[in-house]
Amino acid sequence: MNRENVLQTVKFCTVGLINTCVDYVIFFVMVAAVNADKSVAQILATAGAMCGSYFINKHWTFGIRGKQKKRQIAKFIATNMVSMSCTIILMSLFHDVFGIHQWANDLFADIGWSFRMNYDVGVMFCKVIASCLSFIINFVGNKFWVFKDYEEQGNN
Repeated sequence: MNRENVLQTVKFCTVGLINTCVDYVIFFVMVAAVNADKSVAQILATAGAMCGSYFINKHWTFGIRGKQKKRQIAKFIATNMVSMSCTIILMSLFHDVFGIHQWANDLFADIGWSFRMNYDVGVMFCKVIASCLSFIINFVGNKFWVFKDYEEQGNN
């Protein structure tokens, strides 16, 4: 991996961290305060996080200048929709099917900890795990599909 790819990865992770914070705040408020379904909450959270992500990644992470291309924006939205769908599916599997949060609660009980995850915290826990794979999908999609053609054209 060359220096430029490492720098892009670090920048993408920085933008991703900020967007993840935005995503998690919106998601948690929707689930815990509004009692929204976790899938609806994730759709709203993704939309909120995407708002600045495209422009920051385009200009800062990938160093692309010039006006916005409709095709590029469409690819960005498609990549984020795939990533979001992955998060929703995995979060639902981890929480509703596999009950990973319950396994964690059982582990806490076995080692003598009094902490137990309630529903909201359990959903967030499963979302964190699901987000790891979604992050990889999002980076690969942005690096090799959304912004690839524009990097190769000399940042026009």
